[in-house]
Amino acid sequence: MDALLYLFVFVLISTSITDIWTSSYVFSGIRNWVSRLRFSKVLICPECFAFWVGFGLSFVFDPLVSYPGIGHYYLSHVFCGTIAFLVARILYNKGVL
Repeated sequence: MDALLYLFVFVLISTSITDIWTSSYVFSGIRNWVSRLRFSKVLICPECFAFWVGFGLSFVFDPLVSYPGIGHYYLSHVFCGTIAFLVARILYNKGVL
């Protein structure tokens, strides 16, 4: 598969997980319980949650491994989290998420 296709699949998976967690009826009970915790903004905010989903998902499915120019592996995880954050931010501002 092409590297851009890997990146597209990664963004699709991370955006889907973020949408299911932050706005679906299925997780509303757990989300309401989590919102009472002290640092729950990270788990409730779509943009914040998308960053952490992208960061965590990059340890399992890293679309940037095929790029030989990425010298530091940990920067790849932060970059994947940032991509997921930016896509979630755009979709959230458009009213999709």
